[in-house]
Amino acid sequence: MLLRAPAKINLSLGILSKRADGYHEISSLMRAIRLFDEAEILFSGQNGADGAGSGRPRVALSVRGDTEGVPDGPGNLAYRAAELALKAWGSGNGDGNGDDDDDGNGKGDGDGNGLCGLPGIDSRRIDIILTKRIPAAAGLAGGSADAAAVLLGLAKGLKPDIGLGEVASLGASLGADVPFCVYSCAAANPFLGYEGAGAALAEGIGEKITPVQPAGSGWVVLVKPPVAINTGEVYALYDARQNDAAHALYDARQNDAAFTGRHGVSAGPGHTGGNDLQAPCAEAHPIVAEVIDGLGKICAEEAAGGARGALCQLSGSGPTVFAYFAAENPADGHRARKAAENPATIVYKRAKEVFPGMFVYLTETLPSCRDMV
Repeated sequence: MLLRAPAKINLSLGILSKRADGYHEISSLMRAIRLFDEAEILFSGQNGADGAGSGRPRVALSVRGDTEGVPDGPGNLAYRAAELALKAWGSGNGDGNGDDDDDGNGKGDGDGNGLCGLPGIDSRRIDIILTKRIPAAAGLAGGSADAAAVLLGLAKGLKPDIGLGEVASLGASLGADVPFCVYSCAAANPFLGYEGAGAALAEGIGEKITPVQPAGSGWVVLVKPPVAINTGEVYALYDARQNDAAHALYDARQNDAAFTGRHGVSAGPGHTGGNDLQAPCAEAHPIVAEVIDGLGKICAEEAAGGARGALCQLSGSGPTVFAYFAAENPADGHRARKAAENPATIVYKRAKEVFPGMFVYLTETLPSCRDMV
């Protein structure tokens, strides 16, 4: 089974409060984009069960492609997603009920079906092969997308009747971005049969997902500075800034300007846009501030050529900065795909020159399942 795992950007990220357990309540409009990792899930009878007497299959994970900063084995979120799915849903017995086998050997029920109900496939081992294209620790939810893809792939075999919301709820224990990624992965893999979403409002600590219908497609230019960002550190810096009234007022004004100053670009109903983590991240990492400023200047300079309406800001806790160009209608994105001089392409080419050695990428937003082509 081969699944695509799309990256995401945060068109808005507002921090509402800090909870007693240390987590932050947020409100964020997320959009999936056409930058994909791939997760291949293979089921075999090799090497027996996990050896712990649980009867669950053994999980093996390998990583290919852009592997910098990406662990394999139990340190990878996709590996933990597989373990979580097997614990929650069992090893499967071919009839889709997700129960563990009585004999504890991790096999199917003896009728030759095994995991996924596929004839001749034994469930004693699950191999996960990740092909990485999404940069790690970039604010693009690459690890969360991989985990979501694994959850959906195993749900297909172990719990074929489970709802998307239940898969997302299970994924919430792995990370705040995983629930949205479950919906976006479903949109990227319509063969799974779920009604996924390429855009959604994430609330709570990220576990409350409300799919939204975006006004249209959009083009995205990504620029990732070569710096490692610790999400917990950025949130701590945000908390410290909120204790300083001057900093808090400055951050609020910056976020208001981020959207309202971009020729009326709208993040969605009730959203003024911006990213509350942008100021603390930029303060801690000057190179991020340089990219935000530089990409914004490119968009401003190209405004006469049609780059008006671009939103330039940080994605998640960073360090990736994006420029987002909302299409006037859903067909614009497909027409622009053939236009060498559309605004996003111009900005992308300039960004490649201005930010040599950085990850610079041009792509589109991901539509909902019904609109996938």
